[in-house]
Amino acid sequence: MKFCIPKCSKLFLLIYGFFISTTILSCKRDQDLIRPKSNQAKQATSTGELKVAEHFNWETSNEIEFEITPTQSGLLLIQGENAEVFHKAFVHAGTTYNPKFSIQNKFTKLNVFFNGKQEKFTLTAKSKIKSNLK
Repeated sequence: MKFCIPKCSKLFLLIYGFFISTTILSCKRDQDLIRPKSNQAKQATSTGELKVAEHFNWETSNEIEFEITPTQSGLLLIQGENAEVFHKAFVHAGTTYNPKFSIQNKFTKLNVFFNGKQEKFTLTAKSKIKSNLK
């Protein structure tokens, strides 16, 4: 006498076995969540606990002082490398215009446009820029 299992029962046993093995394997405890490793660094909870280089620059923006004394009136436009507009103003002839503004320190170059002319500047922290455009 031969013992025979129908095909649908074999498929059922195969699926049931896969389900049981998956369930058993997925129930492993994650030891890292329960007990931290001894070589893990303690996370800082305040800026005073951070370890940074002695000469690290904490500033996130640059203060820009700009000066122009035009001989003609016109529109002054100060932009970043990718056409980000930082300052725009109408400047009168013979008057020194001296705006101060802040920009994020990720910007390192400025383009100044006045009456169809352009000047380029490279920025440093607390830049003082004097334009030669007239």
